[in-house]
Amino acid sequence: KSMYKSINLDAQRKLLVNSPLKTPFAHQTEAFAALNKVFQIGKKKSASGILVLPTGAGKTFTAVRWLCNHVLSKNIKVLWLAPSYYLLDQAAATFEDNIREIPDRQTINIRCVSSSKSHAKASSIQLSDDVILMTTQTAIINLHSTAKDKYNQTITTALRKFIDDNQNSEFFVVVDEAHHTPAYGLRNLLIGEQESALGLRSLLPNLYLLGLTATPTYSDKAKKGWLSKIFTDGKQGVIYQADKEKLMMQGILARPNYTEKIGRASCRE
Repeated sequence: KSMYKSINLDAQRKLLVNSPLKTPFAHQTEAFAALNKVFQIGKKKSASGILVLPTGAGKTFTAVRWLCNHVLSKNIKVLWLAPSYYLLDQAAATFEDNIREIPDRQTINIRCVSSSKSHAKASSIQLSDDVILMTTQTAIINLHSTAKDKYNQTITTALRKFIDDNQNSEFFVVVDEAHHTPAYGLRNLLIGEQESALGLRSLLPNLYLLGLTATPTYSDKAKKGWLSKIFTDGKQGVIYQADKEKLMMQGILARPNYTEKIGRASCRE
């Protein structure tokens, strides 16, 4: 399990020299091109949108590979938010598999933060971290903590110090399972507009925000409205959406095989 790892990229490249990097599928290459159009890294032009890939189409791999090539390579920090700690473990493993892709860097510091015993505590966050993978709930609690020290002074949490330290830099936030963002706590974390609880968009003027989901659509108008308010670029906030039927035809996704379930009738003599 990963709490914190400082990874030497040269050592990683040597270690994995005989294991070739995964080749992206066509839909993933299309997604990279779409992400490049929306997120013009280096231009300090904040942007936000959703990447929609069906389950099994490699959402995490697509986002991580692109971040390694275009974001971490430019020394931009990444905060990756997910609703559960096992999704953080999955993302951490994907970063470890792909970070040797990063050109011009020697070290990458990755920290997993959640309430799980296998992860680091939020108080351990350092300004030198490059990638912080964190549960959304832990982030919500830590961004605007009302905790006080023994002198009754409000404590600035390690997460808030990390965010404030990047106030004038470009900063990348990924939200896995982005269809949950209309929920009050999460949307407040991202775009909260109250004076007492400014969201990441207000705290980080050069914020890039990417949502990942397999299910982007809502019939509920209010939720749909919040999604487009949080993710503002692309068609209805969607930067790229892979076609499920096409992926099945290409053999990338399995075609579901529905079988009729026949209930057993109970009979009594």
